[in-house]
Amino acid sequence: MRPLAIILLTCFYSVTSLAEDKQLAGLFEQKNIKGTIVISSLNGERSFSYNDERRDLRFSTASTFKILNSMIALEEGVISGRLSIIKWDGTLYEYSSWNRDQTLESAFKQSCVWCFQELAQRIGPEKYRSYIEKMNYGQLKGPLTQLHSGLMGRLR
Repeated sequence: MRPLAIILLTCFYSVTSLAEDKQLAGLFEQKNIKGTIVISSLNGERSFSYNDERRDLRFSTASTFKILNSMIALEEGVISGRLSIIKWDGTLYEYSSWNRDQTLESAFKQSCVWCFQELAQRIGPEKYRSYIEKMNYGQLKGPLTQLHSGLMGRLR
């Protein structure tokens, strides 16, 4: 595995103790934001969190899925870097910014779903499931036979 994947795995598995952090709470309250955050040191010795009660609830992965999708695509070599071109197939989408060739960087910035669907198709369902399970990234329900935006809603 590449270093980025190892770092991410370390982050997921290194949370040893969590305590509600007053400074983080202040930032969320100041902006009137309902959310949750967990920040852990790579060695797992220190962790900070906000909204511990909500932290343990399961939600759809939504746009955070772009991060994992991009990492897997880079790891598997289906795209070589942030400026690699993902060819648009001519399908017209609701968002005009999606209606053109994209780079990984532009797809990420614009949450261009068709790009992430394309990358997932290139990776394939079995490899994809393997990464999701190794990363302990949500709970995938049912078989993973077709990769599409609905996958994001199936992960909790």
